[in-house]
Amino acid sequence: VENGIKEDLNRRITDVERQIREEEAKLTAEERQRKHEEEMKPRPFDGLLEPHHREGSFVEVNTVGAGYQIGYLKDVTRYGAMFHPLDLDKTQREKIAAYIPVRDAYERLYAYEAEYHDEGDAMRKDLNARYDAFVARYGNLNAKANVKLLMMDASGRDILALERAENGRFVKADIFDHPVAFALNETTHVDTSEEALSASLNRYGGVNL
Repeated sequence: VENGIKEDLNRRITDVERQIREEEAKLTAEERQRKHEEEMKPRPFDGLLEPHHREGSFVEVNTVGAGYQIGYLKDVTRYGAMFHPLDLDKTQREKIAAYIPVRDAYERLYAYEAEYHDEGDAMRKDLNARYDAFVARYGNLNAKANVKLLMMDASGRDILALERAENGRFVKADIFDHPVAFALNETTHVDTSEEALSASLNRYGGVNL
């Protein structure tokens, strides 16, 4: 039954996409240019605004049929934001569309760890799956072909840190394996000032006694 539903949905999407292509083929060059200019105009972001979204964050917006646009957020407030489309080629658009789920999975996992001090196993599996899918298609996040494009995102520098160089190659950072926002074996009691200082440095990265 589920396969039948998926096949029917895919068939409908294919039909819509075919109709769109047929309609676009009838447009004159001038009409196509006007349509493109209209699509590239900034407009209110109608997607889900997440806590990690900020000025310059990449987002994906669905369009007619199975189409989508890639752009960035501007004028971000607690009430909404403006979506500014980016004029990208097909390869760039698809690469960013594969990058966004990696970033979102990381941001959600880290925020969850920090707030609840819970390992979030399902979220960690999702991060690994999203990352593996990106790398399988485009190579490491820090590959020369990817860095410049990903750094256009407001969180790009943080996401590039999901990999570290080791023995001449890039490997996954610790968060792919275990929590980094809190210590799994957290110290709740110390007997000496030296132990207190050590625990503070481990937990906070500084003195917080």
